[in-house]
Amino acid sequence: MLILLLFLVLIALALQLNHGRQAWPSTPGITRNGVPDRDLERLAADLRVLR
Repeated sequence: MLILLLFLVLIALALQLNHGRQAWPSTPGITRNGVPDRDLERLAADLRVLR
């Protein structure tokens, strides 16, 4: 039981460290790197359809 608890604590710590490394919300420089924002494109297409 103690090993299971230790394992769960280690997983929680690893997830917390990973969460801290994520840049969220994403930096505005992504669009300047030539990578299109697919969510924005999809939203624009949906709004065009609704017109």
